[in-house]
Amino acid sequence: MIIDKYQRSLFTDTNTVNSVEELDYITSNFSEFVFNRPINTYQVTPSDIQRPDLIAHKVYGKSNLWWIIMKYNKIEDIWNDLSIGQILNIPSILDIDELAIKKRK
Repeated sequence: MIIDKYQRSLFTDTNTVNSVEELDYITSNFSEFVFNRPINTYQVTPSDIQRPDLIAHKVYGKSNLWWIIMKYNKIEDIWNDLSIGQILNIPSILDIDELAIKKRK
């Protein structure tokens, strides 16, 4: 099985609950990493509503990076927090690559 370098769990912190280590998808963020390259923007269209995978495909050519866009924009609820015309900040794929390398070490 090939591990995708953008696998969500590689970017996620862990917590120990009742002696069990669990992935923390809610509170982890990118605060430890500095995005150095210019941030692009993307305006949400009607077809993007509740489909962050389509946004990721449009801006990165990879639908599996949807969660990075949502996390970067502090969107936790894709069903209610995306609106038509909303401007999203899109971090550079090169910065994301650097973060992936850092997280794998």
